Order: sequence, then structure tokens, then C-alpha cells
Amino acid sequence: MTGIAGIIKDYLISKGINDVFVNIMPQTPQKCVVVYDVAGRSPEFTFDGAKFRKPSIQITTRDYKYDGSYSLISDVISYLEQLEGTTYGNIQFIQIEQTTDIFSYDYQDEYNNMLKCFAVNFNLEIFKQ
Repeated sequence: MTGIAGIIKDYLISKGINDVFVNIMPQTPQKCVVVYDVAGRSPEFTFDGAKFRKPSIQITTRDYKYDGSYSLISDVISYLEQLEGTTYGNIQFIQIEQTTDIFSYDYQDEYNNMLKCFAVNFNLEIFKQ
């Protein structure tokens, strides 16, 4: 079974974003996107037993250049905003809420190159059909 980070990875790849990984920042390629599963909220059940899940994710981008990494995270945010209110695969994305602004940090690779990373967090409300 694929978790929500894997589903988001597949969605981003379908939108033309390359080198997307799940739950681990790889050594290479230097320019990449990582989708992390992070602690979400408790699910809700309806009277008829339907279960609405409320997972959370963090998206991180990395590139040698500030502008490249920032552009990549901006594209990811835009694509996730487009996903709200739609169905991808067998998952209905009821709500996608960006819960943080974009924040940055530096990443030093094994060759002592400094790379620029940006990250943003989202709360999701989904229904698996």
C-alpha cells in the first residue's frame, strides 16, 4: 500500500517535476524534491462509517542555487493547490492547507558543497474511495 507521500510523489511526477523522493533526502541528484510523511491529525468518521483521513506532509526542495530551489518549491505549492477539490487515483483531496510559509536552510553534501533547501508543510483532508 502506498502512503500519502508516495501518492503526492506520483502526482508531482505526473505534473512534470523530476527527481521526487519519499521520506529520504538522497545524496544525488543535487536538484530534487522530497515528500515527507509527518504527524497528521486524528481521522473523522461519518455516521455511515466513512473515514476522512487527515495526514500531514512536508515538501522539501534542494538545488545548488537559491533561485532554482525557490522556483521548484513555488511550482510544487502551485500544483498542490490545484489538487484540492479533485480526485487523484482513488484519493479524493478535500482540503490541502499550507500550514507554514516557505522556510529555508542550507545542506552540505559529501563534497562540502553548500546547497539551498526550502521546505513547506501541509495538512490534508482526504477520502479514499
